[in-house]
Amino acid sequence: MPKFYWKYLGNTTAALWAAVVSFFSLQTREDLPQIFLSVTDLFLHAGAYAGLAFALAIGRAQSNVWSWRRLFAAFAVGTALEVLQPLIAGRFFDWMDVLANAAGIFLGTVLASFLTRRIFNP
Repeated sequence: MPKFYWKYLGNTTAALWAAVVSFFSLQTREDLPQIFLSVTDLFLHAGAYAGLAFALAIGRAQSNVWSWRRLFAAFAVGTALEVLQPLIAGRFFDWMDVLANAAGIFLGTVLASFLTRRIFNP
């Protein structure tokens, strides 16, 4: 697969993933799928934002330059969604969720960095 396809694949996946994360972040607790309630909330946050950061990082893979703006955007989206949650019945702002989002962004970026080095510089 040519390198420029990675940009489109990563950016499209990131946009779709951000929409899914936003949708579930702004649902009432009663409207969330039962599986989400059976997993520790912090793991859900870390996993969701690891996926977002991974997709954003893959979108920049061909340039070998990590865009800190993309990582900041992922963090800003997570924090904004967390700030909006008190507007939803049964949801609230939690600093631990913001930290879990940041941890997920870090892990997703590290994983993408490792994989893209293997793919593009074997």
